[in-house]
Amino acid sequence: SDCYCVSNFQISHIDSIKASDRKGTEHMDRAAEQKVGRVAGKVALVTGAGTGIGRACAETLAREGARVVVANRNAGNGDETVRLIAEAGGEAIFCQTDIAREEQCARAVAAAVERFGKLDVLINNAGIFPRYRLEETTPEALEAIMSVNAMGPLYMCKHAIPIMERNGGASIVNVGSIHGVMGGA
Repeated sequence: SDCYCVSNFQISHIDSIKASDRKGTEHMDRAAEQKVGRVAGKVALVTGAGTGIGRACAETLAREGARVVVANRNAGNGDETVRLIAEAGGEAIFCQTDIAREEQCARAVAAAVERFGKLDVLINNAGIFPRYRLEETTPEALEAIMSVNAMGPLYMCKHAIPIMERNGGASIVNVGSIHGVMGGA
């Protein structure tokens, strides 16, 4: 299997700050402390977690107490994210995943359930943005873009939602790009 565990950890949850304690600026320091553990006990799957925004999401979720499935096409980058999470005391597994392939999306969701018993958070972050001028765009290039950027999140949701519904609810975040609104040349 291309999915494996690197490290284990546990983060304790800091109690909520009472509204009556929010005087002056002390609440700013306490609010920063309270961030640790916001997703303690949750299981999160992040696509495109090998670099950039995806890696930052995976590391932040782990730091906040989630166990993380790092789903990424590039094994070296995915392994590096898992290593960084483990070094910081978090728990993560890597699952090599090309989200353009439905069976690999199903495998990543299954890895979360097999290792952690559930799935609470799905972050559809993976995406590609090859730069072509319109007149240079081939049908194959357009198919690759649509397979990753449109079908990938659909496949992830298709396989994650039934698992999430069994938990009584969960969160799905679909990350987009400014290029989906503005375009560019």
